[in-house]
Amino acid sequence: MKNLIVTSILIALYVISSAGTSSRPLALPRSGAVGITPTIIDYPGAAVTSALGIIDSGQIVGYYRMFQGQQGQGFLREPNGTFTTINFQGFYETILFDINESGQIVGEYWDGNAFRGLLYDNGNLLTINPPGATTSAALGINDSGQIVGQYETAGTIHGFRYYGSLTTVDSTKFETIDYPGATLSSARRINDAGDIVGLYDAGGSRHGFLRSGGFSPIDVPSAASTRALGINDSGKIVGSYSDGNTEHGFFYDGISTPIPIDILGASYTEASAINLAGQIVGEYGEGSTIHGFLTVINQPLTFVHPFEPWIQSGYGFADEWEYPRCSTRPPSCDPPTGGNPFKHVGFDARPPADDIVRASADGEVKFARDIGGGFGAAVVLEHDLDRNPRTTGDIVTTLYLHLDPTSVTGDAMVKQGDPIGKICRRCAVGPHLHFGFRRASFDELNKSASYRGALPPAGTRGCQPCFSGPIQGGLPPFRDHWEDPQTLFNP
Repeated sequence: MKNLIVTSILIALYVISSAGTSSRPLALPRSGAVGITPTIIDYPGAAVTSALGIIDSGQIVGYYRMFQGQQGQGFLREPNGTFTTINFQGFYETILFDINESGQIVGEYWDGNAFRGLLYDNGNLLTINPPGATTSAALGINDSGQIVGQYETAGTIHGFRYYGSLTTVDSTKFETIDYPGATLSSARRINDAGDIVGLYDAGGSRHGFLRSGGFSPIDVPSAASTRALGINDSGKIVGSYSDGNTEHGFFYDGISTPIPIDILGASYTEASAINLAGQIVGEYGEGSTIHGFLTVINQPLTFVHPFEPWIQSGYGFADEWEYPRCSTRPPSCDPPTGGNPFKHVGFDARPPADDIVRASADGEVKFARDIGGGFGAAVVLEHDLDRNPRTTGDIVTTLYLHLDPTSVTGDAMVKQGDPIGKICRRCAVGPHLHFGFRRASFDELNKSASYRGALPPAGTRGCQPCFSGPIQGGLPPFRDHWEDPQTLFNP
């Protein structure tokens, strides 16, 4: 085992600002990217600094060179700006590519003859080298300890996934990952769901790929080449592409067109990794100097109708007072003008031809089950408007009601357009979807007295209309405390 040499240096952060003389703002030519505030990540005095991996806590790994041509030295950077050099005695170069939440770091070292993949874990160094490989690099690691990378054998480069012990290497736990028909494949990152991104060569050009069950190519439109280099736990992808002259970074949410990431004045930009908070790290060139950078792209969510065509059903518009079929209503449900109706704040839409209801935006399933009482099933999704779990006060909750109880999804996370259920043909008064939303989280709707907490106990009517059976608790009130959903599509 090699001895680890560690030094620590505390430095100030260099924040790029449009008013500063060292300003290097990010240029994002396409619409949809906001909130860009990059920070330069430079090891003190280094001519080359490359930030290659970042975890949710903000720790960053990469490498630096004090001058061009020097062997690379690995580093770990804390969120407060402290750099720790990580190098191994007897090896000529160390490059660190990724880190997980347990502090396990992967990379490569040069032993004087070839590069070898490495795992650094709590002071211990483990060589990650697939059987028969002449060279290797460990490029990504997830929180369960699965490692991905690349290796060369017989002149061909292959991707790999290692899923064995992290104390001693089990040579039977390597899986080769080759894009079908490719002449070169490299697995660059793996997230906690096991989704892998990387790159491959085919037909004389380079492409990115996503392996999530099967393989899917990732290509920036009109690019000469594309490399997918990082993926976070919500499936957001970063990488780089070439327009034939210059290398650009990109951000891809899996749905919209990839967004270019360029630092103005830079000779090239490369986005290497992204964490769950949307923080992106990478490198850019400026003359003979290479800088690392840290930035965040807050790409606001957009909402679409749960199905098309989106036609009012005739059972209720948003913000209308309705009169239930029962003869008595609690006084708390009366409108200002008196009487016994309740407010129908939501939109009742005619079912589509296939009855399939889809998620209006990326989100998390907070509730999905039959609620009884003639309603059918309800699905409630929670959506993070700026896609940043570290911020609060930017949550929207959407409701999908009158679904077939046998069809609702149990998935924890959904993407815009994912099926979440089917219209119930035997629920409510005629088949239709009741859709509503609230600018609050699911927990806020359940806990806040202003929203009246959860539904009344089973067997009681409360502020609900009279239906044939009891109402089950656990679902926030959705009649007089949901807002007009048309404002969601037309803010």
